[in-house]
Amino acid sequence: MGFMKLDESILYSTIWDASWEELKVFLSCGLVAKPFRLDHEVAQLDPITDVPTGWTVPPGNYGLAKGSATGLVRAANLGVGPDRIEVGMQALRRLGEPEIGSKTQAYDGRRVARIDGGFLVLNLMKFRDCTTAERQRQFRSRQSSTRDAKTNTNDTPVDTGDHSDDTGRRTADSVESVSSQKRHPMVVALEKKAAKETDPRFAPLRAIWEQEWVSAIGTQYRWLGARDAKALHSLLAIPEAEFRDRARKGITATGYARCSSVSQLAAKWNDLAMPNGETKKLAFAPAYPDEAFTGGERPI
Repeated sequence: MGFMKLDESILYSTIWDASWEELKVFLSCGLVAKPFRLDHEVAQLDPITDVPTGWTVPPGNYGLAKGSATGLVRAANLGVGPDRIEVGMQALRRLGEPEIGSKTQAYDGRRVARIDGGFLVLNLMKFRDCTTAERQRQFRSRQSSTRDAKTNTNDTPVDTGDHSDDTGRRTADSVESVSSQKRHPMVVALEKKAAKETDPRFAPLRAIWEQEWVSAIGTQYRWLGARDAKALHSLLAIPEAEFRDRARKGITATGYARCSSVSQLAAKWNDLAMPNGETKKLAFAPAYPDEAFTGGERPI
């Protein structure tokens, strides 16, 4: 769909001083024109006689209004007079002629050029790009002003260069406040997450589980990602010897007590606390052994 951007600059253009027929035809051409790339020079034609005028349109980006001269004149709706078509054709011819006093001297002041296949609106893409670039510039300026205002009103204390506590070491709070002062919150959050996952107690427990798994099963353990990581973090306070003992029980156990993952070990941790290698039995034995049942209905 063709469209044309208008702003206040048209009020100071010579097109505003032209006849209303010429202005209306120009706006109609701009509204129906669509972006068009011209890769080579093309001769300008007279819109009435289709004879070359002697000027050529250079390669570039333009707006192309497809259609005949009479079709564009009808689209401009210049009234109901019998000479409206002729008046519109003369307006198209004037739009393709040089204009000495034009504000924009590109193309010698020409605005619309007739070529084989339609009419080129010569400055259409320039005005589209100009207004778009101006809006983007204003948007970036507003964004920058907003960021500056937030920075100026930030309550974060100023870094004085002295971050020592009573022991002469730099405190963790001051390091964090200084390091996150001018960084994106997402970056700070990712760094905190990485620091949590690299807890020095994490690696030994992970290694113990892998050793016990390989010893009992004979294959490498396949970690379950976040599920196992969360479970292992819940066991970080457990001594390594106790962790190894219960990990061995869980891996080598049978039935309900068997642990096929670290997440299951964490879920059944208390069930694996029975002495002498026993595990907590969660299934209840029947009140009447099978060998005591001789027939009939089993009592409840």
